[in-house]
Amino acid sequence: QWFKPDRVRQAGVVITSRQRVEDYKIRMWTSSEQNTDIVTAHHPLAVYVAVTRAGWPVLRASVSVIGRVISDNNTKHSMNGIELFDNGNGDPDITGDDGVYSRYVTEYPAVGRYAFTVTVTDNNNQAVMVKEVKVNEDNDCCGSNTNLSKEKLEKSGEFTRTVEGSVITLLQVPDSSLSDRMPPSKIGDLKIKVIPESHSLVATWTSPGDDYDSGSVSGYRIVFSTNIGDLMGNQEEKTALLQFARSDPAGMKTSYQFMFNYFDEVFYLGLVGVDDANNTGRVSNLVSVSMPGVVHHEDHATLTITDKISDTENDDAWMI
Repeated sequence: QWFKPDRVRQAGVVITSRQRVEDYKIRMWTSSEQNTDIVTAHHPLAVYVAVTRAGWPVLRASVSVIGRVISDNNTKHSMNGIELFDNGNGDPDITGDDGVYSRYVTEYPAVGRYAFTVTVTDNNNQAVMVKEVKVNEDNDCCGSNTNLSKEKLEKSGEFTRTVEGSVITLLQVPDSSLSDRMPPSKIGDLKIKVIPESHSLVATWTSPGDDYDSGSVSGYRIVFSTNIGDLMGNQEEKTALLQFARSDPAGMKTSYQFMFNYFDEVFYLGLVGVDDANNTGRVSNLVSVSMPGVVHHEDHATLTITDKISDTENDDAWMI
């Protein structure tokens, strides 16, 4: 029997636990290096989330961010969830399959304090863990990717984690009442194959969106030059080889074949996304191509294509 005291007393038990050594670690940050920032239609906020377990990257997980906004007049706003990607498309995700997921924020309800919450799941048992960093050099991939050996990936199993993310005060945001001013994002995985028989090129890439990496792009512009410097920097007027309309949702692998009647000379080509409001994104990664010329033989009625390129000419244009 308990001793009955003269006055009522309360007892409390405090239980302290530690995380398992191999539990998941989720870290979020933004493209802003300070607690306050100014966001414009051409300089949106990018959010990043790194997912690891026991120090190793977790790939193919489902990573989403939800924002809550408190404006200057203390009005509360909620934002739609933003799904983040680890695809290495370059804008904004620099390297694919490194466990860092990223996306641009294209919705800004008001000026004020933005607080983000991150939710990470196993993506219906699709998430895998990297146990050994072994690069497969024979892995033919486009864009920037870790090219990890698929044999070294292990299923993570079911998991769900929700953590509080970054908090940032935005002093200026794009006015949502104005017309569309956000351009498509930069294409970062452009590849071009030369088809000498038909004097054509086949370009493949991952499509951007209407507003950076959200929505659907409405068309593309292919720019080219023999001088790589003409396609770099902030020059607005770049020589366009052609422009075509096509609606592709963001993140879609797509291709396009077109004629290229410029022979025996090295050209640099880039691709630019265009939206419905005629906003244009930045020029993609640049690809050098050379279309073999046509040689006439007097004793033959047909034309043959030569693919011999002089190895005595030095190209002094370099790009890192």
